[in-house]
Amino acid sequence: MNFHPSIRWVVALKPEAQPIIETLRLSLCKNEKKYPTYSDKSGKHWLVISGIGKTNISNAVVYLNEKSEAPPWATWINVGIAGSGIGDYGEIYLIDRISSEIDADSLYPGVAVSTELLRSSLLTVDQPKTDYQGQELIDMEGYGFYETVSKFSCRELIAILKIISDGPNSAV
Repeated sequence: MNFHPSIRWVVALKPEAQPIIETLRLSLCKNEKKYPTYSDKSGKHWLVISGIGKTNISNAVVYLNEKSEAPPWATWINVGIAGSGIGDYGEIYLIDRISSEIDADSLYPGVAVSTELLRSSLLTVDQPKTDYQGQELIDMEGYGFYETVSKFSCRELIAILKIISDGPNSAV
């Protein structure tokens, strides 16, 4: 059995996806009607653009899992923007705790790689939120992404990376 690296990228917006598409030389898959989906020539890297929100990202994850025939050892990465009352704009964080405005429980990704990235917790909301007090990072997809991917992948292979895009001094 061939256990080559296999990475599935999930992003909400095309501007978030563009640097990944260019760096990995991904090509748009033909006849994609549901979600824009990209892949490299080797089939090791796949990327889907979900649109904003927990439902969109959950559906896009299931779609990409099926379309790409993701093996059980695939790494899943959600990259996106987040609001924050801490940190500087443009800083990137690895998320180690996710909570939801609606759900009472918290989820804990357990990325198995050593990294020097800053770490943070993330609150996922259904509507844009501009009250940043008491929150480290705020987004609209993280919880839905992790909750869905964790049904077919182990937590050590799931990563959420958020880049601060807005906060008290810069509106959404």
